[in-house]
Amino acid sequence: MLTYHAQLLSYSRDMNHTHIRYAEEVLYEKALTFLHDQTDLYPPSFSKASPTFLTKSIRFEWIMKHNGYKIDNSGFFIDVSYDGYVINFKRYCTTPPRHFQEPQKEVHVEAVKDYLMKETSCNLFLSTSNNKGQLVYKIEPPFYSVEVDEFSLYPVKEDDLVLSKPLMSVNPSTETIEEMIGLTGEHECIRESKDPELRGKVFRKKNLTLVSSDKSVDSYMRERNEETIKIQYTENRKIKGIFSFETPPSNLRKKCNRKQGYERALQFLEKVLPSYQTVLRFGGVEYNSDESWVLTTFYLDSTIPFDDGGIVHVNVCRKTQHIVYYMGPDLEVEELLALGKQTPHISVTNAKKTLLSSLEVEAIWQEDEEKGYFTLHYQTNLLEPNVHSRMNAKTGDLLD
Repeated sequence: MLTYHAQLLSYSRDMNHTHIRYAEEVLYEKALTFLHDQTDLYPPSFSKASPTFLTKSIRFEWIMKHNGYKIDNSGFFIDVSYDGYVINFKRYCTTPPRHFQEPQKEVHVEAVKDYLMKETSCNLFLSTSNNKGQLVYKIEPPFYSVEVDEFSLYPVKEDDLVLSKPLMSVNPSTETIEEMIGLTGEHECIRESKDPELRGKVFRKKNLTLVSSDKSVDSYMRERNEETIKIQYTENRKIKGIFSFETPPSNLRKKCNRKQGYERALQFLEKVLPSYQTVLRFGGVEYNSDESWVLTTFYLDSTIPFDDGGIVHVNVCRKTQHIVYYMGPDLEVEELLALGKQTPHISVTNAKKTLLSSLEVEAIWQEDEEKGYFTLHYQTNLLEPNVHSRMNAKTGDLLD
């Protein structure tokens, strides 16, 4: 049994799963009853925002304003499930701030919205999210939130370019994939997953005894993963990923440098990704933090840039020269590159218009903790969960 008091800061409860759905007016009255019975808050002292319709509840929010503009993180909200129960309450600052830095320029929200419509870029990408290759349009606005007095200076656009080089040529390795990974006759498969979403095998050396210090979750996970080699497979039984947790012998010295590690990575790719010479470009090579591994990055070479999934990683242990980490393409390379040769059915202009149709711009007061006062910002809703930033370029379906 909860005991409420006048300074209730937050409240939550589990939802009932019923099929009852009350009208908005009824749910609003239930929110007001909760406020009256459990808090000292007086709704007419605040500005009521438009209700937000969530998946299983409706959110009623009251905010504070200064000179007609909302004060960020002020006021309170109540979530009422559609079957009539208050499931969330949250109180923010309910005492009006005293220090505001008034902007030097008059606020013109519509001008900002016009600017965003003009300056937001809409580019075509290849995406492999959810294990599904698709052409997508993605909008990239110049800002999500910017101080009013800085608006005339924004934005400074910078091209995020990946400078890559052609792959070098190396002599093929005579080793098998298993030898390059470090699997020998001393290993045995201790677990196997045939789950369509995560096919794989886990190997550990036979007769290896691991001492468990206690029965904690940490000890269980350490015992489950320690001294193992995990291999993840694609649907076609090709190697998708490698994760080695074996500890190299302490008496071994580091045998390879970055160049040698890069060459080793190419030899491995030749076995697991035979078409690598024509589909990959070199992205970079470096050591990890303790310089025990050589980390090599590659990029799938496509005329259309990747939104995600276009990176291949190969890490080599400097002591054993075994491949200790590999993460291949999310989908079959041939499928991805064929997708990159297709053309979208929807124009950039129409995609941009659709994606920005729900664009909202609001001037709000945000606290500058370093300066100790509130400044007025333009803020967009483009980061909100219900606002889409991507679209399938062939079907027009909104993503994210």
